[in-house]
Amino acid sequence: MTASRTVSWLVTILLLAGLGLLLTRLGLASPLRSGVALVFEPFEAVIERVSSPVVDVVGNAGSYGSLRDENRELRTENERLRSDLARLREERIRAEDVGELLGLRTLRPGDTFTLGAVIGQDPNPLRRVVAINRGSGDGIREGMPVLGRGGALVGTVERVQEGLAWVRLITDPASDVNAVIQESRALALASGQPDGVIKMQFLAQGIEVKPGDTVLTSGLGGSYPRELLIGRVSKVEGGALETFKGAQLEPAVRLSSLESVAVLTSFQPLKIGNR
Repeated sequence: MTASRTVSWLVTILLLAGLGLLLTRLGLASPLRSGVALVFEPFEAVIERVSSPVVDVVGNAGSYGSLRDENRELRTENERLRSDLARLREERIRAEDVGELLGLRTLRPGDTFTLGAVIGQDPNPLRRVVAINRGSGDGIREGMPVLGRGGALVGTVERVQEGLAWVRLITDPASDVNAVIQESRALALASGQPDGVIKMQFLAQGIEVKPGDTVLTSGLGGSYPRELLIGRVSKVEGGALETFKGAQLEPAVRLSSLESVAVLTSFQPLKIGNR
């Protein structure tokens, strides 16, 4: 059965081929080709629309690969530029800090300073002590005042090693600074508190103190030179019936973000004892 069917197909194909040859010889094949083309033209358009995206993908496979590589390179370059920008910003901020600290030589022409960078802090949350990258080899000694931007007092050298010094900030509970209110000339003690604020204690009731007043070192006791800026009064405390009233201070320098300092190496603190 299969063999006879195959023979029938071969005969049919031979007859069609002969018919086509005869029509071609007689010049009658053109209408037939036109008819076949007309029948299959819609199918050709559909096939072209369906296959066009596939052809484009195959033809542009190399271009897509190049675009992918270019996008990867652009992302890498963008990340590098962002990193460079962040580094430049940090360098600018540090340069501004150092520039202001270098300007202290103009503000205090008779003094000498050693600049240092904050490189650590005491892990004890109750202490406010930072480490700087300068030590005894740089002329740093215990008790020397440490200044920040604008020459404001930020702390005192507490402990010194060869290339390292620990600075007790004025907000530390162990910090006491003899101070004076510039406007009223009232004397008081500026003391750090466990919660990180600075309070002025032992202000006489008859002294006028108001928010915004400027607080400086008084120089009494010999631990600090006179007229170093500490901060400004932020709040006045104490009722009229109390012997003394107090005040809270806002430090002139933001100590939570302290990065660069200047140690006042020309000042040697005095040790005033009993007579």
